Amino acid sequence: MRALSRVAPVTAKAEPVEDASVATTAAVKTPPPGPGLRDALPAGYRNFAMPLGAASGEEISGEDANLTSAYGPSAAALSDLPRLVGERVPLRIIVRKAQAAARSAAEARGETTKEFLEEADVVPRSRLPSRNADDAAATIRAALLVRDGERDTATIDIYLAKTGPGAFEATTYDRDFASPSGGFPYSAPPLSIDRIIFDPAYQAIVSAVAGQPRRGSATAAGSASPLGAFIVTSVIGVATFVAVVLTLAAGQPIFAATIALLGAAGFVYALRSRSA
Repeated sequence: MRALSRVAPVTAKAEPVEDASVATTAAVKTPPPGPGLRDALPAGYRNFAMPLGAASGEEISGEDANLTSAYGPSAAALSDLPRLVGERVPLRIIVRKAQAAARSAAEARGETTKEFLEEADVVPRSRLPSRNADDAAATIRAALLVRDGERDTATIDIYLAKTGPGAFEATTYDRDFASPSGGFPYSAPPLSIDRIIFDPAYQAIVSAVAGQPRRGSATAAGSASPLGAFIVTSVIGVATFVAVVLTLAAGQPIFAATIALLGAAGFVYALRSRSA
């Protein structure tokens, strides 16, 4: 008991504590990100699926290469891309891409382009890519990188669907509006719908008819509705009759005959346009 009472008191010795703010600041410090770790590029560089380079075609090395590599494709790369014309890909570019895709698909199966396209199943009308349905089907699918403006690029999805013997429908969409899973349904209407004819004799696409673009009107350009043609015909007839009567009343039969001939010609032309 005496030994326990003689135990000396224990004194605690505090250790120095570092400032929490200093430690936090030291932990936050990170090296500056490289070109590949920067924030997302501007919207103009959407879906650009090729190496990014400098703004010019000249070869750059050293620190300048790291600075310029994050500013988009080179001018030389952009100049080689097809351009959008009126919110759509030119028809000749679509035909060329569709023919190349058909040839590649045929070679992958060990067939000629003729055999591949002739044996392909006809896509039902309700499942055509132009309908933009969930279960849309296509005979061939291809992608095309295009130039939109000066430095904007976009990826265009091209769908080729067989609609009959030797007949195909080519539909294009902007991939930016594809569904989260990729593909159909797109949140925007198609950029273009074109009818393409394949000639087995030449094993090539020989004819293409441009379809309606985005926001195209239902009535074809240059064609008048029956009601409009009737109104035009009636106006021509009434105006000719009134002009002839007034000219005869003024004592000028030659002018009256001339007006009558011109009115008759316009009347006949309006009738033919209406029947067409």
